[in-house]
Amino acid sequence: AYLVQEFLLSKEELKEFKQTDSFYGFVMPLFHAVTRMGWRGILMDQEGIKNLNTELEAKILTMSNDLTTLAGEAINVKSHKQVATYLYDKLELPRQRNRKTGNETVDKTALENLYSKTKNKSIRLIRNIREKRTLKENFTNKVIDYDGRWRTTYSVGGTDTGRLAGKKTVFRTGSSLMNIPRSPEEGEDDRESTFIRRL
Repeated sequence: AYLVQEFLLSKEELKEFKQTDSFYGFVMPLFHAVTRMGWRGILMDQEGIKNLNTELEAKILTMSNDLTTLAGEAINVKSHKQVATYLYDKLELPRQRNRKTGNETVDKTALENLYSKTKNKSIRLIRNIREKRTLKENFTNKVIDYDGRWRTTYSVGGTDTGRLAGKKTVFRTGSSLMNIPRSPEEGEDDRESTFIRRL
C-alpha cells in the first residue's frame, strides 16, 4: 500500500512540473538500458590490475622520497596545510586563491598554474603523487566481483547536468568508472589494458 501511494504521489508530481513526457519518454527507457549495463559489468584483467597496483605503489614511494629530499622534510600531499606551508611560506611562491571563495588553495588547478609559471619540480611531484594515489584508491584497490567483472550502479537522474552518475553496487563491489583519473604523464601506466575488450 505504501509503494502504491508513493507511486501515485510521484505521478502527480510529474504532472505538476510537466515532466511526464520526459520521464516516460527518456528517463525510463534509459533506466532499463543502464541497469542492464550495470548488471553486465566490464570484464577486467585481474592480474593486470594487481601488477598496476604494485607499479603505482613503487612510483608513489619513489616520488615521495624525491619530494622529501627536495623539501628537507616529509610532506603529506593530501594535507592542505602542509602543502600550503611548504609552497607559500617556505618556497615563497605566489599564493593561489579559489576564484569563488577567495580562499587560499593548493588544489589541482592551483598546482597547474604554479607549475606553468615556475617549473618547480616539487609541484610536479606533489601533483603526480596525488594523481597516483587517487588512481589506487578509485581503481586498483576496488573490489571486483567473483566473476572478474567491474560493476557499477548507474543513476539516470543523479546529476543536475543530465549525465550519468555511478557508485558501488549494493554488494559494496566496484565503483563509478567515471572516477578513474587521467594520468598527468601520458604513457606512464597502462590502465586501459586492464579492461578486456570483449563481452
